[in-house]
Amino acid sequence: MHATAVDRASAVVAVEVSALRGGSRPEASFLEFVLGVLADDDAMAALPWTLERAGRASGTARLPRRRAAAVAAPLISAAGLAPRSRWVAPRADVVHLASGPLAIELDAPGIVTVHRVDAALRAPSSRADRRRREALRRAADAGVVLHAVTDAVADELVGAAGIDATCIIVANPGIDVRSEAATVGIPPVDVDVVADTSSALGAEVVRSIRATGAATARLAEPRGVLAATCVVVVSPDEGFPAAALEAMAQGRPVVTRRNPTTGALLGGAARFVDDATAEEFTDAAVGLVASEQERAICVTAGRARASDFDARRRAADLAALYARARLAR
Repeated sequence: MHATAVDRASAVVAVEVSALRGGSRPEASFLEFVLGVLADDDAMAALPWTLERAGRASGTARLPRRRAAAVAAPLISAAGLAPRSRWVAPRADVVHLASGPLAIELDAPGIVTVHRVDAALRAPSSRADRRRREALRRAADAGVVLHAVTDAVADELVGAAGIDATCIIVANPGIDVRSEAATVGIPPVDVDVVADTSSALGAEVVRSIRATGAATARLAEPRGVLAATCVVVVSPDEGFPAAALEAMAQGRPVVTRRNPTTGALLGGAARFVDDATAEEFTDAAVGLVASEQERAICVTAGRARASDFDARRRAADLAALYARARLAR
């Protein structure tokens, strides 16, 4: 029997891949980055696993097709063993909770990735919210590394959630820089409005742009291949602006909402709106469609900014994150 990548590796990282089942969230983009880094690392191997209720089979997660061969380890499920802990992680050298809940028993050094700090974490009003914040604090006290995807998220963890700054490490995710050839066969349009399919604002922006008669528009899924003159990203709570950066990597001018994270990571490369109304997004998008010079400026700046987040460049940051977790306890 041939040894698997997990058998040959000097270290095994158990990566929780539940977010891949949704496939459209920024967390899914981050997971593709994580699995890709581990696929290219001879010393570390990925052990994908998914969160399931105790006693149920794990099923399968929708792993990225291009990574399927590299991620050959069996997908296993977490089972709740203790009355106060619904989940338990598999045994490994490092356990990475990339998107799942924190009520979990970690027998190995652990990493919890925090993609955003929402209102419930800042000011918990329910028992569940308070338990969630306390779980973060207990994890940090126990030596779990809290991985913030941006400086803004780290600042929120310290200021709003009361986490000790020494327990937090900031490492920006990498993005998948897609080829322009991937747009072949996709009907062109003036504006792709990137939003979750359930987003009322996204649909409203599409209607508003169409109503001007100056541009065509359609709703596009986050992380999709885009074939538009410009892209509007309406998602307001995205901790790491993966959709905007991936659009920039595809050579598309981007309009998005200004917040501490987008201002820091996209400043000078995107066009921002402050109030995030349909009218604001419409005015900015129609203006870009009408100005070839403005689009050219955005495309040049956007490609340069996106290249800073190429997954290969960010791989070293992730490797350092795993090394720190192994040494944490």
